[in-house]
Amino acid sequence: FVDDASSGNDTIDPAFGGGWLSETSFDTGWAGMLTFGHAWGNFRGELELAYRKNDFDNFFVGKRGGSNWGGPGYLEEFSPMVNALYDWPVGERWSLSVGAGVGADQMNYLNDSGWHTVPIRDTQWSFAWQLIGGVNYAISERSALFVTYRYFNVDETEFTSFDDLAAELHDDSYDDFTKHSVTFGWRYDLYPDESLTPPPAPTPA
Repeated sequence: FVDDASSGNDTIDPAFGGGWLSETSFDTGWAGMLTFGHAWGNFRGELELAYRKNDFDNFFVGKRGGSNWGGPGYLEEFSPMVNALYDWPVGERWSLSVGAGVGADQMNYLNDSGWHTVPIRDTQWSFAWQLIGGVNYAISERSALFVTYRYFNVDETEFTSFDDLAAELHDDSYDDFTKHSVTFGWRYDLYPDESLTPPPAPTPA
């Protein structure tokens, strides 16, 4: 889920007189994450690679009372992150997780709504951070199922395209992007959890 995002449009080229404000809304998309890490007791460190994609729902430009442009567009992202988490046991097999992460977000952007004379198609990297919360259930000493929520924030980003015919530079300059992801997953431990490992059988005297 991507929150509605505010932007300035055609703010670079002086021919447009400073540009106009707009707001973009997005359809619900999907996300996938692959993580690899290590645990020190209840603390975990992770390297994460995430993929997200959301299509445009509406592109509203506040010019002359405002107008809606419903043409195609999308936001596709690849996000390498470093996460730190803490797991609270709340039972023999249940635990809660909280944590945070920092990294970068590569955004592939397309705005072909019809507002600009040419589609804006651009790729940019921006700083990103996230807050993480989750519930885990250990199904064995080495594997667990989990449900995780991520609050994901990307710094302000500018996407540009040049109109060769009119010799004009168009841009969509966004404020921060805010996203919410709910994922279901499976985690496998290379080493068994001591709390779930059966004690050794007693040795006969």
